[in-house]
Amino acid sequence: MIELPDEATGVVLSSQLLTEPGADNIRVVEVTRDYGMYDRREAPQYYPDKSRNV
Repeated sequence: MIELPDEATGVVLSSQLLTEPGADNIRVVEVTRDYGMYDRREAPQYYPDKSRNV
């Protein structure tokens, strides 16, 4: 997995990678969820909230 600054860079990189021998397919994805163990606002809602014991 490679983190890129924008979608256009991903498209350019994927076209370059497809010229490599053995590269069958390239996927360009965007991760829309970013959450941790305690901050679960964007997490799938079917998991219960975790309490933090400090």
